[in-house]
Amino acid sequence: MNGWQKVAGGGALALVLAMMSAACAPTERIDHGEAESPSPSWEGESALTSEMEALETAYEARLGVAVIDVSRDVTFGYRDVERFAYASTFKALLAAAVLRELPDSELGETLKWSQGDLDAAGYTPVTSEALDTGLTIRELAEATVRTSDNGAANLLLERLGGPEVFDGLLAEIGDDVTEFVDVEPGLNTVVPPATANTTSPSAFAQNLARVSVGDYLDDAGRKLLRDWMSENATGDRLVRAGAPDGWVVTDKSGGAGAVRNDIAVAYGSDGEPVILVIMSEKRDPTAPADDQLIADAASAVFAQLAR
Repeated sequence: MNGWQKVAGGGALALVLAMMSAACAPTERIDHGEAESPSPSWEGESALTSEMEALETAYEARLGVAVIDVSRDVTFGYRDVERFAYASTFKALLAAAVLRELPDSELGETLKWSQGDLDAAGYTPVTSEALDTGLTIRELAEATVRTSDNGAANLLLERLGGPEVFDGLLAEIGDDVTEFVDVEPGLNTVVPPATANTTSPSAFAQNLARVSVGDYLDDAGRKLLRDWMSENATGDRLVRAGAPDGWVVTDKSGGAGAVRNDIAVAYGSDGEPVILVIMSEKRDPTAPADDQLIADAASAVFAQLAR
């Protein structure tokens, strides 16, 4: 899918997800050259697509965008079925899986780890401070979302049964695109044309819609996940920076090297959710990623939503 699409019928999230699943069959390549530019099917589609193309040129990057405006039954995609490294954005989905798969009695269980576990994980701002005391599974889930703690994510993956089991949990909710293979920090390594550790913006948008506003979690679980994502310490310069005044953005960022991503649920003044996934990679794999590209892409989307 490339461009705005209007779903015929009512306002059910299930209808939007069904439409996206049918329209967005993924490709297996990572570098796809130029994005398609079909005839506009929604007012403003052509202009927004042109803005995304201009951003790619300005930042010398490849950009993937998927939007689900739930209340209006509208979706938008730009390179949304192409593959990108997901990096740490998966952690919001991991936390949701933990909340769904583990009973409350286990969420309160304290786990401990070794210095070797931390050394292997790399970025561990929370777990390194709790080496002696440990943290509960619920606290680890919070840390993996709010601070993107790699050690916490690896411990949760291990508790669920490993990357293969987590990949299977994604498949159970309809994601047959994401290929979750490695733990942190190895999952940040993507070597084309291999598709390990990649997804598509469309697949992650559908996943995020299911876990944040769908029925994947109960009311308490959705509220907890939203609270964690609303205080994500690593996303202030991304989608949140591109949102107009009055919007509340909950998100989970990710990035490594030339890759910079953000997956978000944004709420306007009417309280209705908009799912926004933006993934990017610099054309030069040795070039550093740029937060401003994500903010600028988000700003263009929000401007279109306001029309």
